[in-house]
Amino acid sequence: MNPTYFNEWSALFFSSLRREASARKYIYKFNLPRIKKLVANRAERQLFKATEANEVPVLLDRSVFGLKISQIQQLLLKDISAPAKTVFKLVRTDHVASPVESWDVLNSLLQHPVVKTYTNDTRNTPIKSLGDIFAFTNIIAVPMAEETLEVVWPDPMFSYFCRGIGVTSEVHDKLVRDDITLINPATKTKLPVFTVKFVPTGYKAIGLFPKFVPEHRSIFKGLDLYGAMVTSKICKGKEKQAVENVIRRKLNAMDGSNDNIVNLLPIFEVGNSTRGENLTLREFINDSKKFNHLWRSSDSRNAICPGDILRATILNDEITSTQVGKEFMVHSVLFNIFSQVWRSKLKMKEYSSLNDDLLGSYQWKPWDSFIWNEFQKIENEPAAFTLEDVILLKNKFDRFLIDLHNYHCIVTSEMKLYRRNFFQDGEQPVARVIPTSLILQNILQHCKWIKVFYPGLKMAIDEQFHTLKDFPSTVVPQDDAVLKMGSRISAIVQEMAMYEQIIYKDDLGDNIYKKEKTDVIFDDWKVVILLKYSLPNDIITTIKFGTRVYVQFVNSLENVTRIAYSKCLSKRMIDEDTFIFLYKLNKEDKIPMGKMVETVMHNLKEGNNLLINN
Repeated sequence: MNPTYFNEWSALFFSSLRREASARKYIYKFNLPRIKKLVANRAERQLFKATEANEVPVLLDRSVFGLKISQIQQLLLKDISAPAKTVFKLVRTDHVASPVESWDVLNSLLQHPVVKTYTNDTRNTPIKSLGDIFAFTNIIAVPMAEETLEVVWPDPMFSYFCRGIGVTSEVHDKLVRDDITLINPATKTKLPVFTVKFVPTGYKAIGLFPKFVPEHRSIFKGLDLYGAMVTSKICKGKEKQAVENVIRRKLNAMDGSNDNIVNLLPIFEVGNSTRGENLTLREFINDSKKFNHLWRSSDSRNAICPGDILRATILNDEITSTQVGKEFMVHSVLFNIFSQVWRSKLKMKEYSSLNDDLLGSYQWKPWDSFIWNEFQKIENEPAAFTLEDVILLKNKFDRFLIDLHNYHCIVTSEMKLYRRNFFQDGEQPVARVIPTSLILQNILQHCKWIKVFYPGLKMAIDEQFHTLKDFPSTVVPQDDAVLKMGSRISAIVQEMAMYEQIIYKDDLGDNIYKKEKTDVIFDDWKVVILLKYSLPNDIITTIKFGTRVYVQFVNSLENVTRIAYSKCLSKRMIDEDTFIFLYKLNKEDKIPMGKMVETVMHNLKEGNNLLINN
């Protein structure tokens, strides 16, 4: 498979693979079964200790593997926001009580464990009707003469139940004065308008749904109240789409919702989609098996995709087998960063004797400051409650992981360059291995988004490390000039990975884990980095040690050497002051020896004929 299909992540994956440990204990592929077992064992312990108070019912009408991906997304959203010690109980409304098939696979998708059997007992389930899942979750836009009125509204499926619009006195006067009529977007019928005191703070209007909200019943009297309480049909199809067309934005659920229930019944109509939400979970898992050569080791017959990778794909904006491949690479890159710190953790024992003052006096590298600053930014992102917010955060988190990979590469380069000195005290108050490991371990242990998207890997991280105090963000200096330099270095390292993918002819085929490409002639390749402002020599040397390809830093293209008979294959701008070029020696095609002899003999014969004729 062509690696460019995955753009930059295939380059970062192979870059990470070239830096992977040689010992089987630390290799990604061989740790996947261990992570799966770790997740299952922890779930077993949690289920053993669980009480009924911790159980969150999940209402479904079929096997969980027969649910649409769009429904599984709702389960994962609840899994993300659920408190500690939560346990999911699968409740079958089709009266099936049986063991949950492939429980270990389902459990690997979640932070919180799932009870191992389906139950058909709905007596203690806190949902008896649609009213238990009713919530105001949207703002719809109603255009008026001079402005647009924003109306608080529930899920469009409830639109047939609307019996009027409650507004503030100011809006009511305006509607009367301008003779404005409000229409239900689903039924196209006129809605009565009432002045009410329960319009939510910050808004001027709310749909009235007395069937579900007791407070709304006070508006209606006598026969009007009986009419308002009549049960309507679920809004679907074109009428539901008409409501969705006027939704301006989403809200967090207001009063009226039951927070202790995950409703996966098929009351939400799912239309045609090109993003994969209409696949069932079973179909999605089976489809992902086409990439099983990526994660299956030679001594394993299990072709099922690891749970973390399935989870991250489902929480994405594209749910395809291609996305599974991309998420595998992201997961692998993150594991190899963890593996590096895992191998260095013995040195972390020395951290117990360090204090913040000592670390504060440490002369941090620009890449230290840059990655720590990026970590602070991603950690300050607020919690996500909607699928749209989770997808947005996943994209931001992926961007951060690219920077984290680049940091891992530059630290590995330092390790190769300084060798023993990297692990020993020198001019600095502590050995370089300690502050770099501190940064990486702090990120791995304290980054909340790792648990959101990769709970299995987060469990493996927490198992290997003792709880590490999060040193103050002020310890790592964040001067703007230093951050800009750190960003530039990170971008250079990333572009080097992109070029190495071309040079090594990286391929995602069956030989994906072949680390050395013996047919690569490195003398044929050269990378030129053009800088308007030169970098310090120690930084240049460190960058060069990160690759086997010859690299030259120049401040003018006139100073470039060793490019005679070479062709420039790529030119990229990193920033306004930095450009990077890839050159390859343009060799003429070699003539086979037999063909060469034949040509010489032909020329000699032609020459003899010419002499005879003369």
